[in-house]
Amino acid sequence: MSRMLHKVCLSILLALCSCSSPISPGEQNLAVIGGHNAMAPSYFAALHTPGASSPFCGATRIDEQHLLTAAHCVSETEGPLAVWLGVQDLGVRPESLPVDLVRIHPRYHTNRLQHDIAILTVSRMSESTIADGIRIAEESRTPPKLRVYGFGNISRKDYIYPQTLQTAELNLVPQSNCLRLGGAYGQVIEEQMCAGELKYGAHDSCDGDSGGPLVTQESPETLFGIVSWGTGCGRPKRPGVYTRVSAYREWIEQEKKGINALPLTEKIQALFYYPLYQSVSFPNGDVRIRRFTAAYQNWKPTESDKEFQVVSQWQRLWDGEAYRLELLQSKGSRYRLRLTVGQRTFEVPAFYTELTPQPPEESTVL
Repeated sequence: MSRMLHKVCLSILLALCSCSSPISPGEQNLAVIGGHNAMAPSYFAALHTPGASSPFCGATRIDEQHLLTAAHCVSETEGPLAVWLGVQDLGVRPESLPVDLVRIHPRYHTNRLQHDIAILTVSRMSESTIADGIRIAEESRTPPKLRVYGFGNISRKDYIYPQTLQTAELNLVPQSNCLRLGGAYGQVIEEQMCAGELKYGAHDSCDGDSGGPLVTQESPETLFGIVSWGTGCGRPKRPGVYTRVSAYREWIEQEKKGINALPLTEKIQALFYYPLYQSVSFPNGDVRIRRFTAAYQNWKPTESDKEFQVVSQWQRLWDGEAYRLELLQSKGSRYRLRLTVGQRTFEVPAFYTELTPQPPEESTVL
């Protein structure tokens, strides 16, 4: 998976947005813009792909099984995800825990990055990783001075990612002041908040901090926001925009009840949250990658057409029950998806997007 960016350039909303901001000759490159090394709180998590040595997003544990992150961190994932809980040094990473379920807020808007929130479920934990999560802010309480955590970019003009967790202190920007900044900031809704420093832009989150926590500085710490987007990093009059978590308390509590009560379509979407890929070789030597999806399917009980044969399969185990997806292909290159849950079987037509693989890079002997 390519590294996800926190400071997403909203070109549709702001034509002048740039993720590489100008910097004066005397300006220094600062950590998590204007931050410093941090002790990792137990609720902080780093989201990564299995086998990776660095994270692409942050997340926040809210109880023993559930974490919150930004929807844009997981909406286009290409495979299974995992988290490191309480990680402080990427050179000494804790156990990698697989993400079992992903639920993206139903009102998430891809282009405007509104309702940018998702909840992750992690079921397998060792005793050393079990800890209380952070509490979520109440709707009525005004947040004081805030703090952000992450492994994101620590430079305004380059791409430099730290090995040690960073933190920075931020000020809440009044909603009216944020809206008056215009451009993309004119699209900020009540379920979002702006934080940073308007005059100098000395403190900010940056690329790679997406999904991470924005918390109170006093004890006990309280989760107020999720890193979502911005226009550049550490720029004057360009604060970061954060998902206001208190606005989603009811949705979060509903999602924490689990997927067993969900309709089958939504349950499969949560279990198979990543696309399904098939590699197809042609007689002339060409190879094509075809991407399918299990999301948003209208699963119906049906008898299989004998013309279709199984070419790929994927399986997930949840709550003691096996969920198996099989990709079926006919001689005429038509596809179907077969879902088996216990003794029940469903099938739907399967459509795909054909991807052209990138040519291999030429190796260079150094």
